[in-house]
Amino acid sequence: MIRTHESDAIAQRLGLEIMCDLGSGDDGSAYLLEDGRVLKLTGSMTEAAISYAFSLRAKLHPAFPAIHEVHWFKSSVEIQGTQREFVRYAILREEIAEVLEDPSRGEIELWRRASSMFGQGWQNNQFPLIDQAIAMWPGRGLLGLYSGLLWARVHLGFDIGDVRGSNIGRRADGSLVLRDFGRAVLPEAVLACARTLEFPEVPDEPGMLPRMG
Repeated sequence: MIRTHESDAIAQRLGLEIMCDLGSGDDGSAYLLEDGRVLKLTGSMTEAAISYAFSLRAKLHPAFPAIHEVHWFKSSVEIQGTQREFVRYAILREEIAEVLEDPSRGEIELWRRASSMFGQGWQNNQFPLIDQAIAMWPGRGLLGLYSGLLWARVHLGFDIGDVRGSNIGRRADGSLVLRDFGRAVLPEAVLACARTLEFPEVPDEPGMLPRMG
């Protein structure tokens, strides 16, 4: 992935310095900052809404990275000679190291196999089935992820999808963390939050951050 003028410009406007690229996905790109945090630039309103909801929590479940700030900004693309504007989001969060393992045998593969059962239990509100899925692989770091997804469902009202190996990281203490949550079923309350002025705009000048709330 090539670092873009947009990423450098947004980082500068936030008073930050990009150290290196971390990678890109369907909805955005991530950059490691000199202060050790991650700057995620995304076009996903869903990811921005979830991140903002997380940032407002006094205490966040450890299965998710700490979210420090969420901002929106206007970007543009040229289509057939015409500049089209659209909204993108800047998310500042805790950096979580990638999990490196054999994809066919490690924890993430166990997660993939168990998550289908977990998801089915959610869809049918069969919580005993969820408990069964959790109990199948105790002590392997999966319990924390399951607990986090259930916490988000109960306390924030949304189901997080797109749980796969590339979206999972590990803290120094060994706990697994869901680093990317751009695909989810959002309740109307979260959608309403995202459509209002809850997201501060990226400032025009570096160091001039508007207050949230």
